[in-house]
Amino acid sequence: MEENNFEVNSFWGYQNASSDSYSHLLFGNSYENLKELIKNPMDNNLEIRHLSRAIYSMSGLYSNIIDYMTSLLTLDRIIISKSKSEKKRKNNKAKMEMCLKKIKDKEFIRDMLFRAMLDGIAVS
Repeated sequence: MEENNFEVNSFWGYQNASSDSYSHLLFGNSYENLKELIKNPMDNNLEIRHLSRAIYSMSGLYSNIIDYMTSLLTLDRIIISKSKSEKKRKNNKAKMEMCLKKIKDKEFIRDMLFRAMLDGIAVS
């Protein structure tokens, strides 16, 4: 059975960093100010995330890197059943594949990877 896969990496629903009080991060910011933001990423987390999102929407190179790193993993599934019976193994494998397909595991993982790459967060 051939499986059609229509995974798409998209970026929807974020506040534009060039609006409101974040425009100073993009325009007229010096190298020294950016170094100060990066020195203390925990305190400047919000500003760094907004800066990353704005650069993603403006820079083709940056967005291509984020998209490439997100899609780099193949997300292949290896399902192992510990049942002794061949019939039970096949049945358990089919149930697990159906469950993973129902929860759209690949789309969920891709979304988590994208947000981790874009926002620079660790997901555990």
